[in-house]
Amino acid sequence: MKKIFFVTIVSLSMLVGLIFIITASKHRDPNLAVVSVITETEAGFDFQKYFTDPLSEGKTEANIRRGKGFFINKDGLVLTNAHVVFGGDKIQVKINNSQYYPAELVKVDHEKDLAFIKIDSKYRTPYLKIAQQEVLENEEIYTIDQSGKILKTNKDIEIGTKSFQNTVFTDLQFDIGDSGMPIFNNQKKVVAINMGITRGLGHSIATPISNLSIDEK
Repeated sequence: MKKIFFVTIVSLSMLVGLIFIITASKHRDPNLAVVSVITETEAGFDFQKYFTDPLSEGKTEANIRRGKGFFINKDGLVLTNAHVVFGGDKIQVKINNSQYYPAELVKVDHEKDLAFIKIDSKYRTPYLKIAQQEVLENEEIYTIDQSGKILKTNKDIEIGTKSFQNTVFTDLQFDIGDSGMPIFNNQKKVVAINMGITRGLGHSIATPISNLSIDEK
């Protein structure tokens, strides 16, 4: 009886996930394409160590990292931050707070702190369009639950021993676990991806992805 009950619960969970994908793919709401990314690392991975000690690849004791990402095509391709998934032994994508899908790391761009991961879905996934125009200072921007503006563009920064060029500063407020969150323009197209928070400085750091081509995977 317990086994039947467990199988029923699992089946219902999978059904909810499939219904979400089918329904979301028919709508234009950009929020439906935003997902949670969970990375488990048996050998361990430390965000700060990744930036300060490149030779270690950030590996440390076992842990779990959480971030965000978003579908960029109908075939289950997700864009997120490299520091969210790099070095992970198991990557999962959580859709609409319901169904978990195993994900495969496709490509990592350490210079931009970007990564492509992919889930295997039998159905079309809802996806976001990438803006073709460059992001501008004072441009109005949005996330799934707030609005703000671009404070600075073309900022070169250093985190530990790693350098990142052409980042942007925004006045959006992000929490730990929001790395990989898409940032939209007023046309609901993605202009940047949240890279991290800068505590005490009043701004967040984002990587502009205007003109990003899916072929870059």
